[in-house]
Amino acid sequence: MPSDRQLYAAALNRVALRYGRMERDTLHKIWALLKQVQGEIQGDLLGAEGFQQYRLAELLKGVERYIDAFDARATVEMRAGLGQSFQFGGAYVTDPLDAIGIGVGFFEPTPAMLNVIVEASADLVTGISEPLLRFINLQVRQVALQQISSIDAMRNISNNIGFVSMRPGRETVKGIAYNAERIVRTEMGRAFNLASHTQQLAVAERVPKLTKRWVASGDALTRESHLVAHMRYLDNPIPVSEPFHVGGSLLMYPGDPNGEPAEIINCRCTSLSIHPRVGVLETSLDGRISDELVQRREALLGALLLLHQRPSFNAQPGVRAVEGRLGVVEAAIRIRS
Repeated sequence: MPSDRQLYAAALNRVALRYGRMERDTLHKIWALLKQVQGEIQGDLLGAEGFQQYRLAELLKGVERYIDAFDARATVEMRAGLGQSFQFGGAYVTDPLDAIGIGVGFFEPTPAMLNVIVEASADLVTGISEPLLRFINLQVRQVALQQISSIDAMRNISNNIGFVSMRPGRETVKGIAYNAERIVRTEMGRAFNLASHTQQLAVAERVPKLTKRWVASGDALTRESHLVAHMRYLDNPIPVSEPFHVGGSLLMYPGDPNGEPAEIINCRCTSLSIHPRVGVLETSLDGRISDELVQRREALLGALLLLHQRPSFNAQPGVRAVEGRLGVVEAAIRIRS
């Protein structure tokens, strides 16, 4: 028969997998909408070769219609994704407890709280579409002024939107598509973690010894400060009402908007609830993060060696900066050694 620890961990993994699939689906839907805009604009430009400047207003109005349609459809997708993210974030706390027979009930957010989360979707989508609209308008005007050809404009628009490779699971994007990915992952992760934090506070009223630990994503893209936070709280979870010390910020949860932008934008970390009956849970990421920190220590040592081989007054600030990072990384490595 599975132990409480195994049941708890399995429930956590189920929620995380379902959330991950939903996040990817939302991102792919918004990417598909961007591709649709790209195709529509390119279709208009193909028919615009040699068009007279008096048709410029007509073509620009068409661009605005395409962007307005993108805004409306992408907002629907973002609104749905943010709402589901909040639900999954709460379930990340309650489902593991339910799995070990501790029913605490699901915290129901107030309408005001949900409105703040969901209504932000329109502003988020505007952050994707406004730069796109400005760039496309510029390309269309240059075609009208015969500064570039329609083919050149189409190529420029494709490069700006930025779909490099769309192999499933290995997508490579840049430009507008990357900005869309950054917005979707940052804001959906923020909604997920806000819900988890809110649920943790509600559960702590019934389970006073409930604690939390920081869980980083654990790859080469993960911020050094987040890897360090993972190790710092690995065996030392804190009360759910206390903030995490991450870099130079105090964060109640990953993505907490009160933190420095450098610590929250594109953050993929989560906060894991620790029930006293289950104890501290290890994850499959722990060993990977430890290995990543060792690799970064080696890279920092190599950088420090190069700086010392070329001593100069100008190099001293760099030496101090690298030594500071090295000290933090080595301290995190020693936590489990």
